[in-house]
Amino acid sequence: IKKVTVTLSADEVCEVLKINPEVLEDRRRKKWIKSWPAGDYRYYKAYDVAALSERLNRRKMLRRLLKIPLISS
Repeated sequence: IKKVTVTLSADEVCEVLKINPEVLEDRRRKKWIKSWPAGDYRYYKAYDVAALSERLNRRKMLRRLLKIPLISS
């Protein structure tokens, strides 16, 4: 059995996650996602893209939750 790794280009990652290339580059520099260069391009594993998606969505959700007014009893 041969192991196959699905890879995406930076453009594909941005399209899938609906983020700007600047956001992807920023998260890569912060080591939120691993990548490797191949010529003039960077490539990302599908697993790492899924992990970044979860992390980005978690931050959005936490920001929304923090906006909910507290009810004192």
